[in-house]
Amino acid sequence: AVIGWHVSNEYGGDCHCHYCQEEFRLWLKNKYGSLYNLNKLWWSAFWSHTYTSWEQIESPSPIGENSVHALKLDWKRFCTDRVSNF
Repeated sequence: AVIGWHVSNEYGGDCHCHYCQEEFRLWLKNKYGSLYNLNKLWWSAFWSHTYTSWEQIESPSPIGENSVHALKLDWKRFCTDRVSNF
């Protein structure tokens, strides 16, 4: 029997590759169902960031979008789900 399996020292660093971006968008689609709902619940018009395409949404990386607070919160929730579902 396997008692434990240590895959890394500590979890750290978010991945912002193409595959993770696509998975994040799919996660958002499943959560919100439509861009209308996402824009409404993120209050994106207030931040002048009304999304018209899922492909416009990028993870809040140091070189990407960083001003929409709901985006940052959902990104952290997405990352937590990825770790817990590992």
